[in-house]
Amino acid sequence: PFDYLTILEEHSSEVFKDPQKWLPWNYEQNLNSD
Repeated sequence: PFDYLTILEEHSSEVFKDPQKWLPWNYEQNLNSD
């Protein structure tokens, strides 16, 4: 869980733009698409 929260913090602007992409079960896919 700590890793997930850290990633949210590092990508906060993207999280606010499209929060559904950053849910716990799909955020890794979004990281890989960067």
